[in-house]
Amino acid sequence: MMDEEVTRLESVLSAAGTSPIDELGRGPPEGIVGLATRLGIAMPVVLEEAAFRQAETTGRRAECARAFLWREIVSGLPKGWRMHDGEGRWKEARVLAIVTFDLQRLGFDWTETLDAIDAVAPAGWLPENSNDAVLRSAIPDDD
Repeated sequence: MMDEEVTRLESVLSAAGTSPIDELGRGPPEGIVGLATRLGIAMPVVLEEAAFRQAETTGRRAECARAFLWREIVSGLPKGWRMHDGEGRWKEARVLAIVTFDLQRLGFDWTETLDAIDAVAPAGWLPENSNDAVLRSAIPDDD
């Protein structure tokens, strides 16, 4: 069932001249659920799976990872990176759990990636888009 839904989504997006990774990397900075809803996708996991599959088959792993990070950081940490206090600590833990999964799924060492972000991102940082300089320094383009 999942493969059928992913294939259907890929076909719909391709007919519209776009792709799962393209959709992840542009548009309003909303979480994956908001993006899926805006695209008319009932199950956000279908969009995630389509993006993972595209990244694996096209060599766009870094671009996909940056897009996931951008969306999750901006939607999940409204006060910005490493700005946790009280309830914010749980929001940060949730975002880090999600991005850890995404990074591992795409073949990145999540500790290296998050350490690279911590090394250059000031507290309160929010990526401007999926091509934000901090994200690009932490996850350079695929070779």
